[in-house]
Amino acid sequence: MIAPARFVTACFLYSGTILLIQAAIGFRDGSAIGAIALAGTGLAIVATGILRLRNPALEADNPATYGPLAYGIAALSLMLTVLVLVQILVL
Repeated sequence: MIAPARFVTACFLYSGTILLIQAAIGFRDGSAIGAIALAGTGLAIVATGILRLRNPALEADNPATYGPLAYGIAALSLMLTVLVLVQILVL
């Protein structure tokens, strides 16, 4: 079973990557400010995931602490995936 800290880190990396993909394909109509903002957010989330990967000793692996955070980040990752898929289907 995956540790809660690793699961949350994987969700950070996944969400940031999805945002970067959305910035690349979602703003083809010339909305540069939207694409830059989305790419910046994606890069920040990916950087957070990378920092969590590089410093695993700093992350406490206590399921009681990670319960709400793990469920919240999983729900946000799922919603983000649905929104990107809908955007791809609509475009």
